[in-house]
Amino acid sequence: MVMMNTNEVEDITDDARTLMRIDENERNIRRSVVAYLMHHSGQVFSSNSSLDSDYRASLVDDMASEAFDRMGGLGVSTNATTLAAIGSLKGQSDASSNPNIPIFHIDSNALFSETILPLTAPTDYSVTPPEGITSEGIHFPDYTLFRASYNNMATHVITTPKSVLFWIQRFEKDFIYIADPMIEEREIYHRIRPEWRIGNLPEHSYRDFQALEYGLDVGRLVKATGQVTEVGEIKMVMTHIAFRCTSKNEFDAECGNIILHEQDEELGLISTPQSCPLCSGTKFIKLSSKESRSEPMQRLTLQEEEIGGEARSKMVELRSTLCNTDLAGRTIEVTGALNLEPITKNSLIGSSYLLATNYRVMDDTSTEVHVSNEDEEEIQGYIDGFDLEERMDLFINSWAGHIFSANDVKKAIVLQHCRSPAEERFGHRSGIHILIMGDPGTAKSKFLVLSTKLTPGSRYVSADNATQAGLTGACSQVEDLYSNKKRWAVLPGDLGLTSADGVCSVDEFNLYKGDFGDFNNAMESGEVTISKIVKAKIPTRCSVLAGANPKGKDSDRKKFNKNNQTPYSSQIGLEFTILQRFDAIFILEDIANKDNDEKVALSMLQGLVTSDGADPDADKLSLDFMKKYLALCRSRPVTLSNESARYIASTHSSKRSESANDDNMRSHRQVASLARFSLAAARFDGVGVATLKHVKFAEDILKNTLQERDPGAIDGGMTQDAREIRQKVAETFVTLIHDSFWLL
Repeated sequence: MVMMNTNEVEDITDDARTLMRIDENERNIRRSVVAYLMHHSGQVFSSNSSLDSDYRASLVDDMASEAFDRMGGLGVSTNATTLAAIGSLKGQSDASSNPNIPIFHIDSNALFSETILPLTAPTDYSVTPPEGITSEGIHFPDYTLFRASYNNMATHVITTPKSVLFWIQRFEKDFIYIADPMIEEREIYHRIRPEWRIGNLPEHSYRDFQALEYGLDVGRLVKATGQVTEVGEIKMVMTHIAFRCTSKNEFDAECGNIILHEQDEELGLISTPQSCPLCSGTKFIKLSSKESRSEPMQRLTLQEEEIGGEARSKMVELRSTLCNTDLAGRTIEVTGALNLEPITKNSLIGSSYLLATNYRVMDDTSTEVHVSNEDEEEIQGYIDGFDLEERMDLFINSWAGHIFSANDVKKAIVLQHCRSPAEERFGHRSGIHILIMGDPGTAKSKFLVLSTKLTPGSRYVSADNATQAGLTGACSQVEDLYSNKKRWAVLPGDLGLTSADGVCSVDEFNLYKGDFGDFNNAMESGEVTISKIVKAKIPTRCSVLAGANPKGKDSDRKKFNKNNQTPYSSQIGLEFTILQRFDAIFILEDIANKDNDEKVALSMLQGLVTSDGADPDADKLSLDFMKKYLALCRSRPVTLSNESARYIASTHSSKRSESANDDNMRSHRQVASLARFSLAAARFDGVGVATLKHVKFAEDILKNTLQERDPGAIDGGMTQDAREIRQKVAETFVTLIHDSFWLL
């Protein structure tokens, strides 16, 4: 062994150590990428020349099925693309809708499980890379090192996604041609642009919007969930620009070499090659765009769902086939690298944004609450242990028992979260809409806020302070996501941003300054059409829980006037067309009552009273349990029994007959409203058929609504108060005529 003289050892600077570390890390990334491509392309089986690409792909897919079963046994989180992602590249290429854009998926969580490759090498499995790869110094002495390099891909794809994608694109053709020789043949006629999507990150990669603002994960792969509040146009970005070298040699002839120069997208400026690799010249001209490489890009504004104060947002950039113009108002989970964009040319100050590697629409899953088998057993025990009335009483007491007010309103809100199944033949919507009109201090706002806690994706908004887009949506001028100039865009309102299964709680509803015509359409049809300058349709499938104060005689007082004959409908101050859209309108009046007022006061003071040692919540249901219970209710298919349908129809026709010659005749809309509440009651009861019991349960809740007490007020007819006055006038007139007759 040759001993090195310590005097001959040069000090290694910190910069040199950093470069050595980066270089070693890059070598590890290259090994991981090559190992990944070798396996999924089926190249590891190509040592057997008798196997064609289809058979090699089937071997990889069989290994993927076995690995998927192992993941299930270990409880590894998977999604819809996991099985394809851990399978063959050929299988994924065949599944691509566009043959010229094969889409390949990388499942990060599956890689982290280290279960894709078995502990020992399968039969005929070779870890020798292709000759072109080994010439670059990449090789694997044995299967153990190969498997370790493959598994290290999990870490690299999270920490250095840009480098991973760079080396994938560097080596992809070497392996894609092995996986599917047809791609190489098609490239004679069409440029094949493979697309790599990274998704299903482990939970530790999730970031909320506050964490994204800090920018601690710049360059790393993270995932975030939010609602798309703005969608930009699809543009084209040049990733590589072709230049021709025009430097002249000693014979005064131009070099003519063509260089495809990669562009620095973070810099945002066109860059030229430093020198020609052929002649070392420095003069270049830019060739036409068809010689360069470009891809579609699109920018979105993603807003956080849980808004505690001012809503935070983050710009997201989509590339290639991820671009989608129909994302406005949708809830999506984005996987992407956190990048920086300078606010001005050559500025050291930048704004962070997510360069998406994948996303999935969460509209149908953002409000899903995971209900395990154990949870279902617990819920079934709750159903079996109490009858419908007892179960509802325990539920509302656990949810809003601290508010001593209006149990019928509480029950109606719980059924609102159960929803009703939609029916297409007559256009019955599944959302249940409720309006609470009440004097100040009757806990309207508390009901609205508490309602948002029962279903994830619900939203609370004050109508007098609605956003620029309002409650439904609007066409507004916004800053362009690319140039910061003004442009027209469709912005979804609060109804569009509320999850389909959620409830949009709208406070101060009567102070809304927007278009109530659009609000009518949003509540009834479940969508709003925007046709001003920019055309779009915004889905509004949520239920609405609105709260408002009456107009009152004194506009500052905002209380129901009980000392004159002004009907409730006039004091509400809303048009009949708006009132007709609500399935239930509850009137809450602040009336002095000694016993009731004492109970209200005690309920308000509960949190300030000295504890006696007993747990006041010991016998209550947890909020988590109630969310799971309602989620299970919403998933339960339910229909009306024939007996229930006949009862609703018979009762409805009888009540209309009783007022056939009166302005108090009931609207046919009340048939659908009662059916919705009855079906929701059956869901809450844990059954699939709404019987007469559920219809009468719903009737009992709705008996004090304005629709039942005074139907004429809803349809623009004569109100109950007006009818009573007319009746008294008629009786007085008859009495006067009768007395006058006898006097004569």
